[in-house]
Amino acid sequence: MKKIVFQLIYLIMRFFGSRKIKPATLYFESFFGKQFSDNPKSILDEILKQSDQQNPKRIFIGVSGSLVPAMKKKYPEAIILRRFSLKWLYWVSVSEFWVTNVRLPLWFAKNKGTTYVQTWHGTPLKKIGLDIEEVNIHDQNTKTYHEDFKKETERWDVLVCPNPFAKKIFRQAFDYKGKTLDIGYPRNDKLIHANTASSILKLKDQLGLPVDHKIVLYAPTWRDDLVNEDGSHTFDLPFQLSSFFETAGMKTTLILRPHYLVKDAIEITGYEKNVRILSEVDISDLYLVSDCLVTDYSSVFFDYSLLNRPILFFPYDLSKYRDELRGFYLDYYNDLPGELFQTEETFLSGLNSTLESIDSEIHFPAQDSFYRQYSVWEKGTASENVAKFLLN
Repeated sequence: MKKIVFQLIYLIMRFFGSRKIKPATLYFESFFGKQFSDNPKSILDEILKQSDQQNPKRIFIGVSGSLVPAMKKKYPEAIILRRFSLKWLYWVSVSEFWVTNVRLPLWFAKNKGTTYVQTWHGTPLKKIGLDIEEVNIHDQNTKTYHEDFKKETERWDVLVCPNPFAKKIFRQAFDYKGKTLDIGYPRNDKLIHANTASSILKLKDQLGLPVDHKIVLYAPTWRDDLVNEDGSHTFDLPFQLSSFFETAGMKTTLILRPHYLVKDAIEITGYEKNVRILSEVDISDLYLVSDCLVTDYSSVFFDYSLLNRPILFFPYDLSKYRDELRGFYLDYYNDLPGELFQTEETFLSGLNSTLESIDSEIHFPAQDSFYRQYSVWEKGTASENVAKFLLN
């Protein structure tokens, strides 16, 4: 009932508001308002640099209610909207541009004057969209999921693509036939420009990380099937923290970057000084402060490879994930820019070797060919290019 009321209010606002829609009214959102980060944030930051006072732009950012006070302080130039408020419904309905990295509610009907800019949120390793043969999402079957996805992508006017590989997959998996911006990912501009000792030291200070520690970033993928009886999602670490720090030492900080839906389900009792759960921090900042990345099936390694730092793959449930849940676009055994470990014992051994090699400035040749194939469009100018598109 509540959803129907929202839809009616939205349609009414759209009908009357569209008659006085103002040019260059920009609406930004990322990750369903749970955080403001990723490509939309990078684009907005660049727009705020480029906008001149003689040609002001009305900028709106949609976030969850709990984030509104902090966002108002961080972005005084923008109007911060609490998602699902009446004010939010109105300005979304009349904005000239929508910029997001995830899907928007299907009942958001576009005005004729609205341009929907979709950035998505990663180069896909695992199957996405219409390529998922069996959907394992609570309260949603495969047929409905595919139909809703097609309805969503039909609304997109522009899709930002990070590399030729992703562009091909996006067109196929999204059944997308519209315009693309083949420019790399805006969020990766920072990895090119801020990969300096002074910038990294400043980020560590901002995040409260010890400067004399090795930093290990663990960024596992989202697992659709780990659901409790009440419908909430869960996640257990695939290694014992005691074993991890016996191997890595207490002069190591482990940053956990889980999906926001499971961040409160991870148990770190006894290791609070050495383990940080950072699901809302801009992940580009976590890339920059870390000495190595540990992941499994997440697409984070595509971006992280820009830094030419060690990447360890720990796919402890590989056969299940590959064959039963999602499937992959790459040859997982041969195409990855790092070593692969499938047991806790071998992973910890590999981690130990990696941490010992970090100070020796070892080159990682496996990443060279990977970089040439998947980072060819990354020039550090993607944010600038999208900003020019929006402002012009």
